Amino acid sequence: MSHRLLRSYATFLVVLGWLHVVLFTLLGFAPWLGFVGQLVPAVSQWGPWALYASPAVGLLVGALCGLGYFVLSGVIEVFLDQRDLLDEILQTHRHILRLVETRQPSDGLSAKDPFDLTDIRGRDEPLL
Repeated sequence: MSHRLLRSYATFLVVLGWLHVVLFTLLGFAPWLGFVGQLVPAVSQWGPWALYASPAVGLLVGALCGLGYFVLSGVIEVFLDQRDLLDEILQTHRHILRLVETRQPSDGLSAKDPFDLTDIRGRDEPLL
């Protein structure tokens, strides 16, 4: 409805978050591409494990970096949806108020006091 710039900014944040995930995952594959056709040097026992785990680590780092963008985008969307809902409720109340104000009382029944019990009480009964 309104605030298109903020909605487009929230969409941009989601795209930016996914770009972080994809970029860091591709960077995780970089050690694999660097050692193509070469043997992995065995300088330590953790070297080959780090090489094999690098895509998963890149995906994890990318997801953690993108998480902030996803959360911020979601918060913006929730606030904008809440604002639109409150605006819709306010418009509905204004419409109902206009309908009530334009309605004319018929036969004076609506002007009668709802707590007036003089018609129920008999004329010969004493007052309290």
